[in-house]
Amino acid sequence: MPRFPIDETAFPKLGKALARAVYEDAAREAFVKDPRSYLTAAGVEPKVLDGYDLSVVEDKVDKLHFVIPTELNKALVDADDQDYLRGIGFSVTLACTIMSDRRVVPLPKSGAAGTDAPAATGTDG
Repeated sequence: MPRFPIDETAFPKLGKALARAVYEDAAREAFVKDPRSYLTAAGVEPKVLDGYDLSVVEDKVDKLHFVIPTELNKALVDADDQDYLRGIGFSVTLACTIMSDRRVVPLPKSGAAGTDAPAATGTDG
């Protein structure tokens, strides 16, 4: 189960809210000041956010943030599963770099084979 179980149909709304935070100073300030309200206004169900201490960090041209996930599929890591390890690396760099110039590649559907780790939804890194 994903660590942040957001309904995948909310991804476009969430993407639009994040884009606004990039291009609009007021949106960025609102997101940093109160991520819960900002995400709720973007269409994320409030119950999905219950129990989470939310924080926002901003990447800069010369500074990237990497998020260490709370858990991974240890059996796949120990087996040196290259597809799984590639997915981890991809999810870490996805939030940091790939969105600037390139088309964002869709993430696998929840429950797909080999996706026992938390889904990369932007919160897991």
